[in-house]
Amino acid sequence: MMAINQGIRKSSYLLVLALAFTSCAKIKINTPSSRFISPEANGNLLDGSARLSGSSATEGTLNFDNDKLDNPLELRNNVTGLGLDLDLGIVEKLDFIIKGSASAPGVYTIKYQILGDPRSTAQVGNQSLAVTVGYGTQLESQSENDSGIFDDSSDNTSADIEQSLMEFSIIYGIRPQSLKKEGLFYGSIQASKHDINFEITKSDNIALDGKTFSLNSWSYGASLGAIRYFDKYYANIEMSAQRTDWTNNDPMTYAFLSMAMGYKWD
Repeated sequence: MMAINQGIRKSSYLLVLALAFTSCAKIKINTPSSRFISPEANGNLLDGSARLSGSSATEGTLNFDNDKLDNPLELRNNVTGLGLDLDLGIVEKLDFIIKGSASAPGVYTIKYQILGDPRSTAQVGNQSLAVTVGYGTQLESQSENDSGIFDDSSDNTSADIEQSLMEFSIIYGIRPQSLKKEGLFYGSIQASKHDINFEITKSDNIALDGKTFSLNSWSYGASLGAIRYFDKYYANIEMSAQRTDWTNNDPMTYAFLSMAMGYKWD
């Protein structure tokens, strides 16, 4: 009973921490590529893990050159932001995941394991298959003085910006003989829909003041990852590639290499 109470206290503390992290995230046009989601469920109610990651992403910068609202985004892939994620078991094959990011909307995800044993009972040779669906939304105000969405604006511009991010993935994993039961290899395919709605609330430029517009993207990607479990901790490395198709931009594909460290409890 004492162990159960300690686990509940730990998971409650981490849940509050993760919620605080997602609620104060800075607005950026930033579409994450790395997921760090295992295909194995935790296995029991409130079993789980928390991880800190360097989460790679495709980032875009918006400008209003020539007083236009439909300029292409300046896209780049040399962006890695901090992420804080919390996984909690609900039932044997079902997990609830909170994915927090310093530069993208927090995403609340459900993972269901279709094939194989959960992490709590997985042995060498275990093959696992899981599906996930997640959604997050965020509303904030942004101005030219913030190191966020606007790029070198000289028109005293500010805007209300609403972002939503929906994610889907299929993840397959196997515990190889060479790593005994402490290692897991996995691969995934994923898709995400990222929508951003703008309302310019103030601008010295009459052509921009009061305007509304939207940016949208479907992104598709794949990843390969490895997890090495220790007693209470684990290390995770992931290679991923992502193709984004933003409004006003040609589709672009970038590749990423990211790492995470986690703490787990049963």
